[in-house]
Amino acid sequence: MRFMKDEEAVSPVIGVILMVAITVILAAVIAVFVFGLAGDLESGAQKDVQLTTSTNGTGYVWVTVI
Repeated sequence: MRFMKDEEAVSPVIGVILMVAITVILAAVIAVFVFGLAGDLESGAQKDVQLTTSTNGTGYVWVTVI
């Protein structure tokens, strides 16, 4: 009984699977870094903003952002 050895497509399939896995892992790491960093910036910015308003009697409103 002779077995046909057609291993020609094995290496490209494994290569594609590895490239997809590496891409998914890399995207997940970048997403965690970006969303984690953005979450820290948003919470800090909301605590530090102050607005003051004043009018001078002519109908204009002055807004000061600190």
